[in-house]
Amino acid sequence: MSAELGPCYAPAMPRSTRRGIGDPTETPAVMWNYRRANRFNNTWPQMLDRKKYVARVFFALSVLLYIACLPFSSFCTGTSGCNDHPSWSVLVLGWLGGGGWSNWTWWANPILFLGWLCFAFSATAAKRWAAALSYFSLSLALSFLLAKTVVTNEGGVALNIVSYELGYWLWIASMGCFAFSATISLFDTAQ
Repeated sequence: MSAELGPCYAPAMPRSTRRGIGDPTETPAVMWNYRRANRFNNTWPQMLDRKKYVARVFFALSVLLYIACLPFSSFCTGTSGCNDHPSWSVLVLGWLGGGGWSNWTWWANPILFLGWLCFAFSATAAKRWAAALSYFSLSLALSFLLAKTVVTNEGGVALNIVSYELGYWLWIASMGCFAFSATISLFDTAQ
């Protein structure tokens, strides 16, 4: 009998059922072997835990990517070098531009921060708001790709955008990770 149950068989007294009759298949060794054999089954509570874990990992990755984008250049203009526009200065001073459409994409930052705040709450409505804000901030940030010029000086003169640098792409990746995280959390809270 021990060969059938595997190397983890330990004889034990059977557990009794509600009627007081013992079931010989419910020995601890049999139950342990059953759990070990079925540990990769996708049961509903395990899937919910995995979704929460994946959502939290992508949320943390979103924050880390956002922090990582700050020291890198975000874009290059025709007249100045690429090092004139590090992402941290665009974050701090971007709201001052106000000029063209490209300067309005700065508002993706506070929208992202508000989405992160909503994601921290466990209520279903807050998760829905976090998802909506993440989609809006991502689409607003991607709209910077459509812009041809950007105002980077206090004179209001628009300069041509020559290229998009690593800081911008890490910023986009941060928002994409958060959008994925918020979407996963929506499926987690669906009843």
